[in-house]
Amino acid sequence: MPASSLRTVKPPHETRTRILDAAEELFMLHGFEGTSMRQLTAKADVNLAAVNYHFGSKDALIEAVFRRRLDPMNAARIAALDAIEAPGRPLPPEAIIRAFVGESLRMIEDAKGGGRNFIRLLGRTYTEPAKAVRLLIGQMYAKTYGLPVCITRCGNFFGGGDLNWNRLVPGTIRSVLRGERPVIRSDGRYTRDYLYVEDGARAYLTLAEQMAATPALAGEVFNFSYEQRMTVLELVARLLDVMGSRLEPDVRNEASHEIRDQYLDAAKARRMLGWTPGFTLEAGLRKTVDWYTRYFGG
Repeated sequence: MPASSLRTVKPPHETRTRILDAAEELFMLHGFEGTSMRQLTAKADVNLAAVNYHFGSKDALIEAVFRRRLDPMNAARIAALDAIEAPGRPLPPEAIIRAFVGESLRMIEDAKGGGRNFIRLLGRTYTEPAKAVRLLIGQMYAKTYGLPVCITRCGNFFGGGDLNWNRLVPGTIRSVLRGERPVIRSDGRYTRDYLYVEDGARAYLTLAEQMAATPALAGEVFNFSYEQRMTVLELVARLLDVMGSRLEPDVRNEASHEIRDQYLDAAKARRMLGWTPGFTLEAGLRKTVDWYTRYFGG
């Protein structure tokens, strides 16, 4: 290989660091969902293959971004608490606050090393959290501080009381009650998983009870859904059938930048929590239609 080519080869750790630095800054500026892989590869001056080689996926990348900063930060916090802890004496509140906040303040002052960017990213995460980040932070808090934290991922909730008419179920029901064609903004072939809101509430209660009985569940992740993967068109057809309507949906094919297929496997929740839904999808839809019918004075 020519000497000039050898000089262009970057050590793997340097490439990984450049990707992490670029991701940290872009996630801070645009958010996790708002940052494209094209932006990332251009900022880091790498190709997509390099990102996949080092991290495998965008979710794994943001996990690495957070762990690079939070793991040493949390270790330093625990060390600071251990250093001031004295047998038989309660820790002064000021010392506890100093142990936790001190590491964050030091990171804020680290503009050159990227610490300041990360603190800004952390702040953004709490105001517009992506699912992957919520999952990661919950698991890290559970492990580091021994908190009783579990993470839930649920199918798309539906049920009475939702007055956001841009959402599929309430929007469709309102349109049909008005004698109007229900609007589908996508091509109707996106697949999703659904969960009636009362089953969602029961799922949270079941999880809370099991966490109280079995503290070792802390840090676990559970999915709750009917495990009935269906397209938007199929769900609208179910609603039209429940409502006895022959209206044809208005498919506009305007949606973009959405995940094509999202559905869940709730086997772990059934196995470890003994959770089972109290309603079928059909029963949940009927109760939902009944609620909106009463709401609109039908």
